[in-house]
Amino acid sequence: PWGQAMDSESFADHILDEDKRKGLREYLGAWTYSYGAGKLHYEAIRKNNFKLLRNYEMDRPFQLYDLDEDITESNNLAKNETYQALIEEMALQLQRIGPCYDRRGRFNVVNMKGKVKKKRCSWFSRDVTKTATRCRNIKEGRKHCRLTCMSHFRECEIP
Repeated sequence: PWGQAMDSESFADHILDEDKRKGLREYLGAWTYSYGAGKLHYEAIRKNNFKLLRNYEMDRPFQLYDLDEDITESNNLAKNETYQALIEEMALQLQRIGPCYDRRGRFNVVNMKGKVKKKRCSWFSRDVTKTATRCRNIKEGRKHCRLTCMSHFRECEIP
């Protein structure tokens, strides 16, 4: 569709010729946001036949499916200890390749006076008049609150 990003890598040549699959990316990620609010609801990553979903609206956010064995995604493997290392690997890659997101929970922030305080991403946006200053001056905000801080500078804005 118009305005959508294009990968520019056609997969047609790679379907039947295994030699042409060498060197292709190992992971493929996807993200679902609320239109307008820019809130991340779901993210997913694919590695080989495995698909890891993260749902930010559930108590147990991770779901893992083996698409070779379970194309309908009805058998969640995330509770199976056999797959914990794979889940950790895929979750790390999802975070690494992911767009803008805000870390959940509290983290240490060194304020402009040099004092360490525990803050959440919501603190950066609580007072709209201070968001830009806090994000610009406090590096932990730019690191952990990419959606909040970078969207303020239009780097992570959702169209």
